[in-house]
Amino acid sequence: MTMHEMSLTRLMDAPADKLFRCWTTPELMKQWFAPKPYTTPVVEVDLRPGGASHVIMQSPQGQEIPCPGQLSGSGAGQEDRLHRRLYRRLGSQGRGSLYGGDRDV
Repeated sequence: MTMHEMSLTRLMDAPADKLFRCWTTPELMKQWFAPKPYTTPVVEVDLRPGGASHVIMQSPQGQEIPCPGQLSGSGAGQEDRLHRRLYRRLGSQGRGSLYGGDRDV
């Protein structure tokens, strides 16, 4: 199987703490992760050091598309480091670009 990499950027006018919650709260990810008309029926996120995410998008025809992820880094305070890294990416105003789908949360 050939692996492909795709990167999407989306400008979101939202505070960094809300964007962080949208990326780390399964019920919120289900609302925006997949582009319409796809859905996101499965979202599992483990923010512990070395944790992984298990996300499945589903096409209107029922095809499942796995979107696995691995949390890099380790040690205590991982969630705080992720939040700071997201904040740095978004800039000092706490707003900016972030990867994601096309739904409003």
